[in-house]
This record gives sequence, C-alpha cells and structure tokens, in this order.
Amino acid sequence: DQEFLLECIEAKAGMNREDVLFAARDGKVLLALVSGIKPSMLLRNGHYFFLKALAGVEGYAQFALGLFHHRQSDYETDHALDIVDDIPAGMSGDHAAAFVAAMETEPLDVKICGTFIELLTRDKCWEVALHVARIRVDAIPNTPRERARKLHAQQLRWRVEFEHLVSQGQTEAALAIGESWHV
Repeated sequence: DQEFLLECIEAKAGMNREDVLFAARDGKVLLALVSGIKPSMLLRNGHYFFLKALAGVEGYAQFALGLFHHRQSDYETDHALDIVDDIPAGMSGDHAAAFVAAMETEPLDVKICGTFIELLTRDKCWEVALHVARIRVDAIPNTPRERARKLHAQQLRWRVEFEHLVSQGQTEAALAIGESWHV
C-alpha cells in the first residue's frame, strides 16, 4: 500500500533529518522510493512537508519539477510550488528546460512565474529567468482590459533584466531599462 510506504518513508526521513550523512546514505534510496508514489498522494494529506528533508539529495530538483507537472488543482499547485521552492541553491540552472516547460503550462499564473524567477535569479540563471518572464508577458492579451496585468508582468521582466545588467556591470544599459518602467 502506497500510503503505508509513504508513512514509513516519512518516519525514516524525520528520524535522520539532522544526520549529515543522510543525503548520501539514505536520502537517495528514500527519494527513489518516493518517486514511485502517486504524485497526488505526495501533494495532498500533508505528506509534502517531509520532502524538505530530501531537498539536499541528488536528484531532488528533477523530482520536484517532475512532481510539479503532475499537479491537478490549485491546492496541489500550491504544495508543488512549496516543493520546488526547496530546490537547493545552485541547482536551478541544470533544469532550465523544465522551468520553461512548466511555465508554459500555466503562463498567466503570477505565483508560478514569481517562484520560478526567484529560484532562477538566485542561481544567476538570468537568460532562463528572462525567458520565463517573457512567457508570462506574451500570454497576456494586449487589450485595455488586461493593460494593468500586462504592465505588471512587463515590470517583473524589466526588473529581472535590470538586475542582470547591474550584475554584469552594465550600468548604462540598466538605466535604460529603468526608463522603461515609466511607460
């Protein structure tokens, strides 16, 4: 029974959470076992909390983004974003295509876009973060009714671009982006 297996994995992960060898010794096995459990079970019933203990395990980012693709409701999306948000620093860049593909499934979702951009910019994956931001901008119709939402999306894209240019020492180009905010 998957529910019983999940409870056992949860107990094992909880007992060893403070063990510095956990990720190398037990974490990979537990992550492999969890990967075989129905995504809906992991995203419901509070089971997703223990997955934080597995965040440092090799393969966690791929697992988290894979789980994100299986969400079926807003409730599951919120929990999937919590799991994705636990991807360790420095791991986002290896999964650029998965972030883009996930954003393309829900291009209008502010929370998804914001979470992805936060992770990608944290890891200095500027081009992917800009691509994610552009997906959202391009998905919003250019109509009077959607003008405010489109402007908000464009401002997020400009902020990412501005931060990237500043990090590269391109002050003049960054200032030019700053002028775009006055549209």
